[in-house]
Amino acid sequence: MSAIKNNLVVLYGTLGRLDEAEAMGRASLAIKEAVGDAVGSVITLKNLGDLQLLRGTPERAPEFYLPALQAALDADATPRLLQVLAAYLGYLERTGATDLADEVALALLSHPVAPPSVREKALRVRPDVVELAHDPARTLDVVQRILYGA
Repeated sequence: MSAIKNNLVVLYGTLGRLDEAEAMGRASLAIKEAVGDAVGSVITLKNLGDLQLLRGTPERAPEFYLPALQAALDADATPRLLQVLAAYLGYLERTGATDLADEVALALLSHPVAPPSVREKALRVRPDVVELAHDPARTLDVVQRILYGA
């Protein structure tokens, strides 16, 4: 049930039904929290962050993206971490945080398991990058700076 509600976040968001999208996201998240599905909550949180960008309230996006990054990091869920980080990159671009956006893009491009969709988002920020050495630690360093200011 929570997966269906999570999918409705994306569908309703695409259709411009933003209040319904948020309601579905919050319901999905509540179910995942009730059953202790921390890994499952990562993408729902990401989708709720994306929804804030659609709403035109990017300042609210980190309240969803940051817990999603933390949950993915805690669960060692690298593919989900990369998805959230790519979404966070969109937030950084939208808010003009170009230095951090550049770092995030390079971290994504250097991660050996970054899927093509994530690489495409990163290449929009850094189209000059042809190839980087694989460096998954770079991604973790960037995430830790985002989360902890380290």
